[in-house]
Amino acid sequence: MNSIETPTMEEQIQLEEPVPQKETIAPVKEKPPIKINFSNLKEKSAHFIKIPKLTTVFVLFFVFILILIGLIVVSSRKNAATDTLPGVVIATPEPQTKTEDPQTKAIEDKLDEYDNKVDALGNNLNSYQAPQMDLNINF
Repeated sequence: MNSIETPTMEEQIQLEEPVPQKETIAPVKEKPPIKINFSNLKEKSAHFIKIPKLTTVFVLFFVFILILIGLIVVSSRKNAATDTLPGVVIATPEPQTKTEDPQTKAIEDKLDEYDNKVDALGNNLNSYQAPQMDLNINF
């Protein structure tokens, strides 16, 4: 192995890669201009109308486009009816004047008197004795 000289890595790459050859560029052919013959247009349109599938597809497409345009116009228009609606008026009853009933006044006075007595007892109610009852009931 030592007797055979091994080429350097760069030389190996050059030997392995194929040498690119000059490519020949084909001349670009000019495309002939498009000729439109309107003399047969009447015959072609009559043939188109006779084909029901194509006619149906174009009519449906046209109707779909018209519906989309109509929806866009309707949605972009500002609705004036919502601006002129009157506000909602909620009827509330008039406040009633308080008439003083003598019975109600007497009950309120008794409640106030009771509250004052409870407050006078103090916070510690444990010192008071529980009421005693006679549970021996005979009929």
